[in-house]
Amino acid sequence: MAAPDSCVKVAVRIRPQLPKEKIEGCHICTSVTPGEPQVLLGKDKAFTYDFVFDLDTWQERIYTTCMGKLIEGCFEGYNATVLAYGQTGAGKTYTMGTGFDMSISEEEQGIIPRAISHLFSGIEERKRAAQSQGMAAPEFKVSAQFLELYNEEILDLFDSTRDPDARHRKSNIKIHEDASGSIYTTGVTSRLISSQDEVNEEVSSLLDGSQPAAEYETLTAKFHFVDLAGSERLKRTGATGERAKEGISINCGLLALGNVISALGDQSKKVVHVPYRDSKLTRLLQDSLGGNSQTIMIACVSPSDRDFMETLNTLKYANRARNIKNKVVVNQDKTSQQISALRAEIARLQMELMEYKAGKRVIGEDGSEGYSDLFRENAMLQKENSALRMRVKAMQEAIDAINSRVTYLMSQEANLMLAKAGDGNEAIGTLIQNYIREIEELRTKLLESESMNESLRRSLSRVSARPPFSVGSSPGSGLAALCSPAAPTDTEASDVLRRAKQDLERLKKKERRQQRKSPEKEAFKKRQKLQQDNGEETDENEVEEEEEEQDESGCEEEDGREDEDEDSGSEESLVDSDSDAEEKAVNFQADLADLTCEIEIKQKLIDELENSQRRLQTLKHQYEEKLILLQNKIRDTQLERDRVLQNLSENWLTHGIPF
Repeated sequence: MAAPDSCVKVAVRIRPQLPKEKIEGCHICTSVTPGEPQVLLGKDKAFTYDFVFDLDTWQERIYTTCMGKLIEGCFEGYNATVLAYGQTGAGKTYTMGTGFDMSISEEEQGIIPRAISHLFSGIEERKRAAQSQGMAAPEFKVSAQFLELYNEEILDLFDSTRDPDARHRKSNIKIHEDASGSIYTTGVTSRLISSQDEVNEEVSSLLDGSQPAAEYETLTAKFHFVDLAGSERLKRTGATGERAKEGISINCGLLALGNVISALGDQSKKVVHVPYRDSKLTRLLQDSLGGNSQTIMIACVSPSDRDFMETLNTLKYANRARNIKNKVVVNQDKTSQQISALRAEIARLQMELMEYKAGKRVIGEDGSEGYSDLFRENAMLQKENSALRMRVKAMQEAIDAINSRVTYLMSQEANLMLAKAGDGNEAIGTLIQNYIREIEELRTKLLESESMNESLRRSLSRVSARPPFSVGSSPGSGLAALCSPAAPTDTEASDVLRRAKQDLERLKKKERRQQRKSPEKEAFKKRQKLQQDNGEETDENEVEEEEEEQDESGCEEEDGREDEDEDSGSEESLVDSDSDAEEKAVNFQADLADLTCEIEIKQKLIDELENSQRRLQTLKHQYEEKLILLQNKIRDTQLERDRVLQNLSENWLTHGIPF
């Protein structure tokens, strides 16, 4: 996967003047355009870069602007390189933070200490995020190499067996290129870094992330921190002996780097060969320049006029580097690449499945895939809609142009009349033209209002042609009819309200009659009647017993059994009547609840209808008031126009000039 932006970024940092330069009376020959990444050198030389940092820029701002995204890209598998270039004393070591001064404050820390702190804080943050999501924490391995290029020999500064005094001895470190074109070194000591206290010049970070369902992905990223030696002229430094050889070697390496930058940044593409092998410096930076890396070059310059030529050369050198384009890709192993390809294929298939479900794609009778007729028709309609929108816009512009033309012609006609009368005045012509323009605008608004009024009348006539509101209609349909924006006229609305209220009164009367005919009351009356009948029979039996005291005991027992049978029968009938009454009471309560619910629904519908009628009346009054105001304004404008023309004609008659 390629990065969205793969061009080499260039930043320019202008250091503050040194006390020695101020004492010697050196003037500042650089300036920065406010709000633009542009440097002005002298009076006529301007250079534009990606970032420009003036004299008072702090270290934190430089790191945040240039380096933050590169460190975050390392966690995604992208290589990165930052290299500082400039003359001796321009602030390269201070900017990169390779001075290794332990007493320096946190605000003055350079790029390397801040980058290492950012790297390890990002590792801890990603581990905590994975644990909070219930996923396996990713594994990180950070290794470092510390190299120095001295007189075209690569020195391993992590090699504890190396003799510091034997710098001229030939090095055993070799530079190789793998099958994919990446550069690597052999014979170099690599140390694992577990904290941000260890400072390095080149960091290679290896990220092993465990994913759910036994899936894992391995990403590798290299970050090169390069502090180039300062470019100096031997005439100015006056170096001799070993120092002169060192300066010549440095200048040769920087010259080879400049040739590589020129070859890569050639806009005409005439240069086919890029001389990476001319120097070990360019060979080590082959990935950073034109290869697989996100690269930023920080050009450090001096603002003093005594360093004018060195500053100019540095700015030209950095300006050529902006034309270099790198081919940045994610560093994945074959397993990770296969996993990424399968995920992309799954996403594509899911998209196709959604298109099939949505009806966008169909399979023909012969098994061929294609888009459905509905999708094609929808695409055609959208295209036609866009064309109609463009046509409407063009017609509106044409109408505006025609109105302007009409206004201009009418004003010209009025001016000609004034000129014939001999009283031509530019102010009066301008006033007439403004009046004509305002009249045309008001006439257009009036036509739009009349067309809108006509459409509303048609919609009202369609609504009035619909069936009237019925009592037995469902609540949903009634509510939709009441809340419809195209409501009927005042008379029809009042009729609907009157019929709805009458229906509501009938339902309430029915509810009251149902309550009066309650089954509980009927059961109570029936129970009282049965009790009265039993009381009368008991009195008659007592009278017969007093008159026939001498009857036989057998007859008395028979009469007693008959009385018991009658009592039991009356009790059974009372129980049956009670059960029937309870059943009727339950049914009655259900009917009464349904009736009450229907009454409440219709009451809400009536309230909605009344509210809708009030809103429509308010809108109607507002619309009528606006229409009246518009008509009054048109009439006033016409009257004012007539009055002006009348005054003009009176002036012409007063001066004896015929109209």
